[in-house]
Amino acid sequence: MNQTLVAFFSQSGNTRQMAEKIAKMANADCYEIVPQTPYTGSYAAVMDQSKKEIGERYCPPLAGTLPDVSGYDTVLLGTPNWWNTIAPPLATFLKSVDLSGKTVAVFCTHGGGGSGRIERAIKALCPNARYLPALSIYGDTVRDEEIHNWLDELSAYHDV
Repeated sequence: MNQTLVAFFSQSGNTRQMAEKIAKMANADCYEIVPQTPYTGSYAAVMDQSKKEIGERYCPPLAGTLPDVSGYDTVLLGTPNWWNTIAPPLATFLKSVDLSGKTVAVFCTHGGGGSGRIERAIKALCPNARYLPALSIYGDTVRDEEIHNWLDELSAYHDV
């Protein structure tokens, strides 16, 4: 039986909302990636901090225990689009777990930039995974129908 994990980072709650809906619809386990030091302050302050971290390729330490991904066939990865790429806590997660041989699909929330270079960044960090089509949602406009259609599309490639 295919086991699916939804692993995500969310700053504003948009990606969390999406991840929780995906996990429920896919009957998947859900893991929130949380940095040890939360991003705080205004939106502008968080964006300034994230831009600096991305530019320096900084991977912030994570809080809590990472999930054992060995029992999962499929991992659905969620992130906001920060500066056209993944949020640094997701980069830390991807450097900390081995997704070799796993089937991976990416979902992101964005403020107008779509998925940007998110898929490319994840593939660079996890080159030995098998990738399925991504889902990109503007802001907090996630609708159940979009998720359902995406999961159906993924199922055409792989049992999600």
